[in-house]
Amino acid sequence: MNMIRTGSNLLFPIVVFPYVVRVLGVEGISLYDTANSLIGYLTIIASLGVGIYGVREIGRVKEDSVKRSTALKELLTINTLAAIVTYVFLLFFLYFSDNQHLNTKVVLVLSLLIFFTSLSADWYFVGVEKQAFITIRGVIIKVVIVMMVFLFVNDKSDLLIYATLMMLLIAITSLVNIYFLVPVFKVKAVDFNLKKHIGPMVSSLLINSCVSYFGLLDVVILSEMGAGDEIAYYTLPLRVFKIVSVVITSTSMVFLPRVAGLLSSDKTAFDKINRESISFILFTSLGFALFLFTFSGKIIQLFGGTQFADSALSLKVLAFTLIGACFTNLMTFQVFYSQQKSKAINLFYLSCIVLNILIIVLGYKHFGYIIIAYSYLASIFILALLQGLYNRFYTKNMLFEVEQLKYILAFALSILLSLLIKNVYLSTVISAITYLLILKLTKEKLVFGLLDSKLLKRNKK
Repeated sequence: MNMIRTGSNLLFPIVVFPYVVRVLGVEGISLYDTANSLIGYLTIIASLGVGIYGVREIGRVKEDSVKRSTALKELLTINTLAAIVTYVFLLFFLYFSDNQHLNTKVVLVLSLLIFFTSLSADWYFVGVEKQAFITIRGVIIKVVIVMMVFLFVNDKSDLLIYATLMMLLIAITSLVNIYFLVPVFKVKAVDFNLKKHIGPMVSSLLINSCVSYFGLLDVVILSEMGAGDEIAYYTLPLRVFKIVSVVITSTSMVFLPRVAGLLSSDKTAFDKINRESISFILFTSLGFALFLFTFSGKIIQLFGGTQFADSALSLKVLAFTLIGACFTNLMTFQVFYSQQKSKAINLFYLSCIVLNILIIVLGYKHFGYIIIAYSYLASIFILALLQGLYNRFYTKNMLFEVEQLKYILAFALSILLSLLIKNVYLSTVISAITYLLILKLTKEKLVFGLLDSKLLKRNKK
């Protein structure tokens, strides 16, 4: 069910976005993405990290209907109060902002996402392991919304309709959830206590807000700097980047076991799994980065058409950013978060966010919108360096090995080879073959070692 849900989440933007981009054009997409980035980040703030914390709390009391109902009501109450405060902030922001590129109508329509996301309680259904319900509900609603997009979004003037449909995607999900939660609401709560949740939720919020800065709030900052329609030249490749990121992280979760509980019971096994995770992330992220870099022009043409030809450079830069982003995501949640190193996580992210903002503010006038892509690249690799040094000198997890250098070597040689071949298709194919061939010849252990062992077992049968 997880695979089906992830697949539907990936297919939705792949099916819808190329059509919407061609209909709304550069200006429409820029207006939508600016508003969506602002509301997306405020929605994360309003959630107070309940996505992580709520699953754990509901899972802990899922066998006790009274405690489960109490936890649900407590968390929803906190989320509702946080949503109200967030709305107040949004209104102040809109009042004082002189950003001409921030379409107030689109922002206000999308702002309903804050309210509906706060009430959706998806974390409850994950906590009680209702995976089938989440998947079936999600797929049905997405299919309906896709049909409505193709029916009602037909012209550049339909930007507000598109924003409304994207809001309805979450709104309908939230209303369906509430309907199925009615029996749980009817159970009387006992020992109602909001205070006990504040500390853990704020801790989760800090991590989520820091991690989510890149790709959301940085876009808003670029818009506030005066960037207009050119924002779309960055946000379109950013969507491709996010799709690939989800594929990599989802695949790693399927193929690699969870590390929860191993740290206290078996430190050696914990380090071994994390080493394999890093190797797998390097193998997949470097492979996808190679594809995005060599095939960037054709990918942009597929998603946005010729009007977005200038976006190819952003995608090339984001191809390298993908490597650091996947690595830092693994280090953040699988290594440091499991070791309760929240303070270190937040400190590293905040340092890199400050650096990112400085690069954008100081560099926009000289380099234009492309500075946001370079600032993301620089910030994420400095973050990776900080995490690596912290791991080396403080947590002292045995996560790195010489074997992992094979991936970097194969990637570097493949990139160099791709630059020598002018034909895009030939360059992509030959660089991909080179990448895999080098890993095969150097006897890479994780992926090719696993494939070789399975082939050997099959031949013996």
